[in-house]
Amino acid sequence: MVLFLVRHGETNWNLQNRVQGVSDIPLNERGKVQVLNLAESLKNENIKIVYTSHLKRALQTARIISKILSVEIRIEKNLMELNQGEIEGLTYSELHRKYPELVKLWRKDPVKAKMPGGEDIKQLQNRAWKTIKKIAKIHQKDKVVVVSHNLTIRSLLCKFLNLNLKYFRRIHLDTASKNTIEFYKSDGDTGDGILVKCINDTSFLPRNFNQSIEGI
Repeated sequence: MVLFLVRHGETNWNLQNRVQGVSDIPLNERGKVQVLNLAESLKNENIKIVYTSHLKRALQTARIISKILSVEIRIEKNLMELNQGEIEGLTYSELHRKYPELVKLWRKDPVKAKMPGGEDIKQLQNRAWKTIKKIAKIHQKDKVVVVSHNLTIRSLLCKFLNLNLKYFRRIHLDTASKNTIEFYKSDGDTGDGILVKCINDTSFLPRNFNQSIEGI
């Protein structure tokens, strides 16, 4: 399987530096244009299907892609973003002011930081990885698009790269970025292999048309 792992397009909360999590925020107009460019970059890839998180910003992204590529969409709720509980909707400056100890732990050892009323990043990685394995089993010889979210994708890339999850910040993802991963049967090996071919590709976007907000 060749997997195109896509982050959704831009939202107003991205621009406002707000914790988005599982809050159901739609794409803004620039986000829609980003995704149109992304979809055009996939037109010659012979995509079989698009899987997506159910959250509005991801689902809108998937619908634009599926319309341009004329392929089916399937929703997988485990592809949603980290549930960030009580801190959702806060700006990052508000978060630093109201939850300084959480921010400190999140930066020092994020695997140990559980969001109040939400998830920790290991729970996120486990549920997302389970879904990717299911998709890979179904589509062994296909090219597939999966639309998801910043932390979800970075946690998966850590899995693909065998990188300790605490170092997920070493991976940067822009909105509407594309990551290409190839799953293959290792010759003479005991299991499936994974080749990460590209991370955070935004070459299809007009210059200065992506945004680079990292969050906490």
